[in-house]
Amino acid sequence: MNKTRISWAEYIFKGFKTCNKCGQLLPLSLFDMDRSHKDLHTTICKQCKYKPTTDRIGKRIRREMRKKGFHHCRMCEKWLLLENFYRAHGYYKNICKSCSRVYARLRYAENISYRTERRLHAHARKRMTVKPDPKVVKTIFALTDGKCVYCGSPANTLDHVVPLSRGGDSEMGNLVPCCISCNSRKKAKSVFEFIDAKVFALPDVFEDIISVALANGRDLILYE
Repeated sequence: MNKTRISWAEYIFKGFKTCNKCGQLLPLSLFDMDRSHKDLHTTICKQCKYKPTTDRIGKRIRREMRKKGFHHCRMCEKWLLLENFYRAHGYYKNICKSCSRVYARLRYAENISYRTERRLHAHARKRMTVKPDPKVVKTIFALTDGKCVYCGSPANTLDHVVPLSRGGDSEMGNLVPCCISCNSRKKAKSVFEFIDAKVFALPDVFEDIISVALANGRDLILYE
């Protein structure tokens, strides 16, 4: 429909067109080419066509801020230092630690199934948690020369092969050296579920240690 007071022929001749989105009469140079229309131009101007629909921050800006040591939180919409964000799978999360804790509390309060699952998990761990003897811990780390049984990185914690929430215990046969990254990602998974998720083969020596832990369930010293 011609939205101006000039005739259609004069409208086309003068090189103008009305944008169907913003309703402004603009020169044809501000429209992209489109051979499916009579005037060979799109019905929406370039400004409306390429205008971002959200206030998302572009990758270029994120990379520049990352070099300066900052990351953007999508909940509080603030640029914060990287130390204020958790890491997962080698990347920083898009929610800062403070917002993550607020979100977790809200989810715990509003989601019944999530609240029940977390309570069962916490109670299972509380029933089975027993701090191992320091000498036992030293022996366990010596079995792999201080390396993580899952990825081979330097180990700085212990993992329960059979998770506590699944009936495992904190005895020597159920503890293996593990790095913080693998321990966090494994969570309450069984060792087989975790290995399948990571999609890599363990070194033979580590497979033997975990096999002994699963089969014997008590004494990893047998491995020696």
